[in-house]
Amino acid sequence: MHGIYAGPSTVIIFICVGVYSLTYSFTDVVLVLGFGLLGYGLKLAGYEPAPLLIGFILGPLIEEYLRRAMLLARGDFLTILQRMPIFAPPCF
Repeated sequence: MHGIYAGPSTVIIFICVGVYSLTYSFTDVVLVLGFGLLGYGLKLAGYEPAPLLIGFILGPLIEEYLRRAMLLARGDFLTILQRMPIFAPPCF
C-alpha cells in the first residue's frame, strides 16, 4: 500500500496558508519564506541546525543571567571571573 506523496511545494503552500490565516498579514508570509530560504542556504553551506537552535533558545537566558550577575557585581566583570565556581573552566 502506497501513501500519498506531498511534495515540497505542497508543504510550502500549507505553511503559507497557515501563517496567513493567523494574522492575515502578507508580511508574515514573506518572513516565513525568507527564513525558510535562509535555513535552506545554511543547510547547503554545511551548517548544523542543532547548535543554532540551542543558541537561539539559550541566548536570552544567558543574557538575562549575565545582566543579573553584572548588577550584583556592580558592573565589574573581574568580580564575576574571580568568583567562578571551582568546576568551571577559566574563560581566559
